[in-house]
Amino acid sequence: MKAILLDIDGVLNTGDTTNTIEGTNILIDIHRLMYVKRIIEETGAKIVSVSSLTGPIGFQKTDTSFYAKTEPAQSLLDFFKQQGTEIHDIIQRVHNKRQFDIDEWLQNNDVESFVIIDDDVCQYSEEMRPYIIKTSNIPWNQMVMDMRDYEGLKEEQVYEAIEILNRKEKKLKK
Repeated sequence: MKAILLDIDGVLNTGDTTNTIEGTNILIDIHRLMYVKRIIEETGAKIVSVSSLTGPIGFQKTDTSFYAKTEPAQSLLDFFKQQGTEIHDIIQRVHNKRQFDIDEWLQNNDVESFVIIDDDVCQYSEEMRPYIIKTSNIPWNQMVMDMRDYEGLKEEQVYEAIEILNRKEKKLKK
């Protein structure tokens, strides 16, 4: 499987995004979600949410799948599906750095290639940089603290993500 490890805040929205998914307070810029759809169409990749939103709004993770426990969580899943995309899996935050949760998920899944699309990249090691599309304008070692730091996913980054996912190399070596 090819995986798009996708954050939501700062990737699919910015400080200028005003439209919310009905029944939630989750901001999504539909144009940025269409960029993700284009990546999926060009690579066959599946979305795996690494967003901190997937915990608090009510998803339950089991050993083999996940499901929505609340209306906002179901609304998020339905919205993605209505747009021709789908959240295949979620990675819930367990460790102090998102990278450790991603490392565990990669070890437990058959992943051919992956790309991480995230605004808050201070959570990742140097060796992960070749797999990351950074959607904020802050330095690599600093945490996103303000919505003004969010640039969101841009069209030129779509091509970069496609190139990363279509590389012949296998996933990050351990």
